[in-house]
Amino acid sequence: RLTDSDGKKHRIYIIALIDDASRFITGIDVFYNDNFINLMSVMRSAIAKYGRPKVFNFDNGKSYKNKQMELLAARIGTTLSYCQPHTPTGKAKIERWFRTMKDQWMAALDMRDFHSLE
Repeated sequence: RLTDSDGKKHRIYIIALIDDASRFITGIDVFYNDNFINLMSVMRSAIAKYGRPKVFNFDNGKSYKNKQMELLAARIGTTLSYCQPHTPTGKAKIERWFRTMKDQWMAALDMRDFHSLE
């Protein structure tokens, strides 16, 4: 959680996209909400910089598995794939990246120094 200048606490969400073959993070940003609009922002940046992937592999969260995502995938000509529920190996690479970030980078930060994400 992040405390703003008024003392209000906010949960933060990091949305990241990883290339399955190279394990390179192609898109990442920090938000106050985990929703389709924020995911689309990260996807747009990643596609603009690295091109359209053949397949997007997502978990089954509502931000990822919805009609809007189906329409977007059809529009840009990519395939959607979803991990099997309750099977951690389906998204092991991104989960490992988040774990590394949490253990190494986030642990070194003193979040009291941050009053805003902007």
